[in-house]
Amino acid sequence: MLLKRRSDSGDEHILVDIGKTFREAGLAFFQQKNVEFIQSIILTHPHCDAFVGLDDVREISVRTTIGQPTAPVNLYADEGTIPFVKHSFPYLFPELRQGKGPLSIGTLRHCLIEHFKPFTISDLEITPIPLHHGDQTICLGYVFSQYESATQLVYFSDFRHQSSSHASFDGEVPEITEADYNSFSLFIDPAKSLDILKKKRISVMILDCLRMGPTTPSHAVYNETLKLIKINPSLK
Repeated sequence: MLLKRRSDSGDEHILVDIGKTFREAGLAFFQQKNVEFIQSIILTHPHCDAFVGLDDVREISVRTTIGQPTAPVNLYADEGTIPFVKHSFPYLFPELRQGKGPLSIGTLRHCLIEHFKPFTISDLEITPIPLHHGDQTICLGYVFSQYESATQLVYFSDFRHQSSSHASFDGEVPEITEADYNSFSLFIDPAKSLDILKKKRISVMILDCLRMGPTTPSHAVYNETLKLIKINPSLK
């Protein structure tokens, strides 16, 4: 997901995840949308489809006319994701590069984020919500909101319900009860997560949905995604 923020000092671009198909997607999309640089990257989890495109960070860094990056790209990641990133791309971090390698390879500045603790980029307040994504992985979902706005955007790219009575789509949107709210198994902490989601009206939800069914061990299927949508009061 790419977000553009406009200000008096110019456009700022924020990328959520930078996966293995990033180069192809960037070549096809960025020029069309006049995206020259990315100032910030937010990661959701330590899987290849979320971070291995970082090798191309040189191509999206703010740089001089001769192609030298002039500023690091801010990389927002939690303590569960950043070790995998640094192990895979040590040359992108000055503290690991130790002066070796040309500046033209690009540089990342790690900004540590904490679960449920909002952080700010440009005019956006962003709150990370930890989600189950398979048995061993936590994937961060994000809630984006402008300070003066009455609405928020929800982005949950990878999650699974640990148990579900809806294995496939039967043509009906599943009803959701108060008990469901208190036991949503995709959330690490249902109470904290739902408090954040109900803080403002949700204007946009971008949600994981792998297929119609049957259920999978690490991704939501159609009926599970529909059930989560019912969190949004405007859709009840």
